[in-house]
Amino acid sequence: MKIKEIIDLYIKKIPKDDIYLLISSFLNCKKLDIIKYYDLDIDYSKIEKLFKRYENKEPINYILKSKEFYGLNFYVDERVLIPRFETEILVEKVINKLQKIDNKKLNLLDLCCGSGNIGLTLKYNLEELNVDLVDISNEALEVAKINMNNLNLRVNIINSDLFKKLNKKYDVIVCNPPYLAEDEASYQTDKYEPHLALYTKDGIEIFERIFKNISNYLNPNFLIFLEIGDGHYKKIEKVINKYLKNIKINLYYDYNDRERIVIIESL
Repeated sequence: MKIKEIIDLYIKKIPKDDIYLLISSFLNCKKLDIIKYYDLDIDYSKIEKLFKRYENKEPINYILKSKEFYGLNFYVDERVLIPRFETEILVEKVINKLQKIDNKKLNLLDLCCGSGNIGLTLKYNLEELNVDLVDISNEALEVAKINMNNLNLRVNIINSDLFKKLNKKYDVIVCNPPYLAEDEASYQTDKYEPHLALYTKDGIEIFERIFKNISNYLNPNFLIFLEIGDGHYKKIEKVINKYLKNIKINLYYDYNDRERIVIIESL
């Protein structure tokens, strides 16, 4: 079957952009170059498998094994959460803040790192940072290592349940933990994405565990950046103030006016 015929077959069922992404992945070419292959005959049964996965609501980034994040291409598969666009706000906040200070030799921890998209993006943009990626999931860390190598970066990758295996102090801690309550599952995330990376008992429990011990891993002058769930801020603020003193806390909203980023700064 010709490529053009395959496009025509799916054009009324699937967004055109996704059709082109699936075909470009199959042909290993750029999306813009597909027009050159319109008359190419291929074995339809092979590419049909990709479209069936898509029609079964498997996230397209798992099918393509890639996700663009903050201008970089990250490898992703079912072992990790697919990086979200909203998390770019977190990265932007960190970069803007650290560019205003001397970030040379700063120790930065990406806690609950998943694919490594946050910590690796920060290392890519702020080369002087000493970055540690930490996650409880060995499978997620395997993906983070792939991304580290693909981006030609060098960071420390550590398997640990939060701080348990850490023995140093940090100037900056960045954390996008599992913050969805168990009753917030959707079909697509529930079926395909790793529950460990998404859900915590009530959306707050993980923050209690983090802040109970965080002071042991902070230098005197510190910054903490968190991504949180909408509607969770007031409860998380109470947890933060329970364990940290002499701090300034700021809340920032995402593009849909939802609570999203918390920045904690030592005074």
